[in-house]
Amino acid sequence: MIGLAMGVASVGAFDAMAVPLRQKPAAKASYLLWDVAPLGIDATTASLLVELLSSELLRVLGGRFVQADSGIDASTRSMVAACGGTNECLTEAGLAAGVDRLIVGVASSVGTLYNLRLKIIDTRSGEVLSTQQTSLQGDRSLMLPALQQLVLKLIDPTLLSGRLVVDVPMDGVTVQVDGLVVGTTPL
Repeated sequence: MIGLAMGVASVGAFDAMAVPLRQKPAAKASYLLWDVAPLGIDATTASLLVELLSSELLRVLGGRFVQADSGIDASTRSMVAACGGTNECLTEAGLAAGVDRLIVGVASSVGTLYNLRLKIIDTRSGEVLSTQQTSLQGDRSLMLPALQQLVLKLIDPTLLSGRLVVDVPMDGVTVQVDGLVVGTTPL
């Protein structure tokens, strides 16, 4: 919340659209991208989206990101396929894979517009910790910034940073961001 006030009177306000995590991610939690189901997307495009997503998860999480092909046995994969991918089943699969958080999602398309919807499941509690989605369009270089933002929102929205310009035609107005005084105009 960004607010401008002179004394106690509010001059204006702006609320950012953010969906916070229910629970802040554990500092040492391990993550596994389990599955991104393609809907209406050819195998090559689906593979590209998963490749871009995996490299971004690796960039953000580092060693806490477990590659899907490392240590996931065929019986665990069969178990998930047989149960239909419910949260309870995914929780069991995540525990069997030895990870704290499981990331699953769906990639769909309409023409050249792709939609990517992801969620994180806590494998200890079975709770969905975060759900995010984004639309992607264009070539790889245009998709990457949207994927980067999606991963940051999914893992920890506090990792996102930005810039704010406050342009007020009055001097002496107190500027607050999230309830904290950050200055007085002119800034």
